Amino acid sequence: MADTKTKAADPGVDLDKWHETLPEWLRVFPPAETDEDVSLRIAEQIMHSESVDDVLSEDVGGVGLRDVEGVDITVHDVRLRPSDQDTPTGAYALIAFTRGGSDEQEIATSGATNVMAQLVRLYQLGAFPVQVQYYETPSKSNPLNKVGRLRAAGSF
Repeated sequence: MADTKTKAADPGVDLDKWHETLPEWLRVFPPAETDEDVSLRIAEQIMHSESVDDVLSEDVGGVGLRDVEGVDITVHDVRLRPSDQDTPTGAYALIAFTRGGSDEQEIATSGATNVMAQLVRLYQLGAFPVQVQYYETPSKSNPLNKVGRLRAAGSF
């Protein structure tokens, strides 16, 4: 099996070559832009902030999917980046979403294999944009660990 543990911070990572090392089912989503492009997008988001609180918000530039646990979101797009964590896939997802009736697109990240598999299948079924809700549940194999999952929006 190819090495998918390429560090995002490694200089000179060829994202296209890295993408080819991912599990086949995950390759349905393309790699995200370079780290420099992500940084510029975060700067643009800051420059469009409309209040001091927005400028200083920890949410600028993206949140972890668990930060919106229990919130109905609409997923519009998914891109992949090399993970610097030890994950089974070697990737994490950048999930473009909106909350409620807002048109403001945000980015959430998730390295949860279950979540990425659910997003791939929803995409393959033509469900995007799709309304979901993130939640965590105790792992069946180790109840002390939590596993991230998606469920239909409005489920709870």
